[in-house]
Amino acid sequence: MSQPVLQAAIQAFQNGQFDESERHYRSIAFKSPEFADAVLGLAVLAHQRGRFLEAAGHFSRLVALSPGVASNHSNLGECLREAGRLEEATTQLKLGISLDADQPDAYNSLGLVYHAQRKGDEAEATLRQALQLRPDYPMAMINLGMVLQEKKQEKEAADWFRQALTLDPENPMGLSNLGQILVEIGEHDDLDEAEMLCKKAIQLTPGRPHPINNLGNVYRSMGRFEEALECYNKAMAIAPSMAMPINNMGQALHGRARYDEAIEFYLNALALEPNSARFHANLASLYKDEDQFDEALERFQHALVIDPEHIESLCGMGRVYIQLMKTAEAEECFRKALEIDPESMAPRMGLAGLYSELGEFDRAEQEYALVLQTQPKAIEIYYQRATHHKGKVSDADLNMMQTLLKQKYLGEGGRSQLNFALGAVHDKRKNYEAAAQNFRVANENQTAARLKRSETYDPELFTRYIHNVIEAFTPEFIAKFQGQGDPSHRPIFVVGLPRSGTTLTEQILASHPAVHGAGELAEINTSFQDLPVTLGLNQLDSFQALKQLNVPELRASAEAYLRELQKLDANAPFVVDKMPDNVNLLGWIHLLFPNARIIHCQRDLRDIALSCWQTSFGAIRWANDWSHIAGRFINSLRVVNHWKTIPGLEVLEFPYESVIADPEKQARTLIAYAGLDWHPNCIKFHETKRQVRTASLSQVREPIYKSSIAKWKNYERELGPLIEALSRAGHRFEDT
Repeated sequence: MSQPVLQAAIQAFQNGQFDESERHYRSIAFKSPEFADAVLGLAVLAHQRGRFLEAAGHFSRLVALSPGVASNHSNLGECLREAGRLEEATTQLKLGISLDADQPDAYNSLGLVYHAQRKGDEAEATLRQALQLRPDYPMAMINLGMVLQEKKQEKEAADWFRQALTLDPENPMGLSNLGQILVEIGEHDDLDEAEMLCKKAIQLTPGRPHPINNLGNVYRSMGRFEEALECYNKAMAIAPSMAMPINNMGQALHGRARYDEAIEFYLNALALEPNSARFHANLASLYKDEDQFDEALERFQHALVIDPEHIESLCGMGRVYIQLMKTAEAEECFRKALEIDPESMAPRMGLAGLYSELGEFDRAEQEYALVLQTQPKAIEIYYQRATHHKGKVSDADLNMMQTLLKQKYLGEGGRSQLNFALGAVHDKRKNYEAAAQNFRVANENQTAARLKRSETYDPELFTRYIHNVIEAFTPEFIAKFQGQGDPSHRPIFVVGLPRSGTTLTEQILASHPAVHGAGELAEINTSFQDLPVTLGLNQLDSFQALKQLNVPELRASAEAYLRELQKLDANAPFVVDKMPDNVNLLGWIHLLFPNARIIHCQRDLRDIALSCWQTSFGAIRWANDWSHIAGRFINSLRVVNHWKTIPGLEVLEFPYESVIADPEKQARTLIAYAGLDWHPNCIKFHETKRQVRTASLSQVREPIYKSSIAKWKNYERELGPLIEALSRAGHRFEDT
């Protein structure tokens, strides 16, 4: 009697009349022969409606009715998996497989359970078993691709997605995932295909957030920022509790240096998925970019608590340690990442950068060669080779850089790096016309890239700053505090314009066993900017607060600076701070440390300007434009001339050209001025093993050479506007 009712239930289900179908199934009495079929129908119906726990309850009843039926256990396991009850799902799926090992669906479900539990190896093996049982199984192919994607085996993952789409061309998950993996592989030539795949997935499932989010990632890789944001916003509107689009929005804003907005999105993503190592690492990277190194390390370390094998966090920590000049810790992080995945390229790039800063260029080249075996288009490597190896690159490298420039979605940042590299190579080969053309384009592209990140340079703002410095640090004001700062001789300040020889000077000093070279420290500028806080006058700016300065707070600022030096090196009697821009705050330095040695590096302004224009700086925003360079130099001359009017402010003028002409004589003068006995290491500075974090890291590893003197003559036409501007400002070059 229940057979007609069962048929009616099945027919209603097939017609999409789910409520009618459920009513019929539920009307079949539990003693009827068709009862088990009705329970199965209710289970399928609940699963179809996304009511997975309800479906699991029906399959549990089927298991109770027929405990030896493998498919019932397997189906129960799949429903429990989709309900998020992974341990129970594992038990049922394994039981189902033990009853019947020939169940590809059960293996597929178990693979997904392992994937959700972050058991990548077990997930991969189980999904491969599903495909062994059913080689033409598109969803198992897609799921295996997803597992391999998380294991950073992107190219094999892409192969599986493509195989799935060969069997099921309209599979939206396969389309979307292949689009995303092409982004992760990083081949610019694949981005058009990635866009097409994601758009097709969206057409097939317009209400699904994943392909929309992935399309946003495609647009972000293409440099189509606004379209990327639009996609992320759409994905978030569809699925407000889905963390990935929120995180990706943070990454997009982070990439444009909109840090405050990015932090908010990162934190919102973490609120939804607090145990995501990836999200913590992204936030840590932002802190690193803002020079908040303690916060960055804390976040990276937390990510590694969540996932001890999170390579991105290990590499991120390594890069922070490089910034902090903790080379042993940095190398340990990169080595640990390679132990986890010997094929990973990020830790090799980190090691190569570290070895370059340590002057171990052969070791750096070994790492570069390993990277290029799998990533022959790695722009960073060609850039580093060209700049750190003084343009000594092969014709094959030169041709590859020219080829890479033709990539459609390279972006201004990548083009800028390649053009700077090509300029360095042509300069080394004395092809000055070609070099100039590449440097010209490089600076134009770097300017465009900076504009997108809102990293502009305001020359008038700097002019006002120098005016305020001169107005504030008058001879009369400094005389009020003469000798009342900290009496320490420990800090040695090396100042001057960038590319004026500050790194060379520091290297000579740091070759002395009594001296630690600390690199470019921000603490002097920070202490001046924080002066209102130190004085409890937060409503004032630094120049206004300076008028309220008293001796205890002056001493407090000096002591805070010395504590930072102590963190860097607790033993060396002297520490060199070679921040070039400290030349603008010599009055403040003199107040803090009246006994400190100050070395002002000088060089022909034309050679400094050329070197700045030929260098891809990270933080310096004024070196891409000749008028900005000229304005910066003119203001530097103004403030240097002002410091010469301050009684008691002793500065050693250290001319680069004289160092090149007679290095030992000048080195002896420098060491004597620092109050040190002569040490032979100081003339063998290029042999000193230490980390150097500036664009001069290769030059200071070589003996003195003279090719950098009057190099500007090879580019005289380019320097015309600068020379004219400096001449109008009253500067006279020695050869004119």
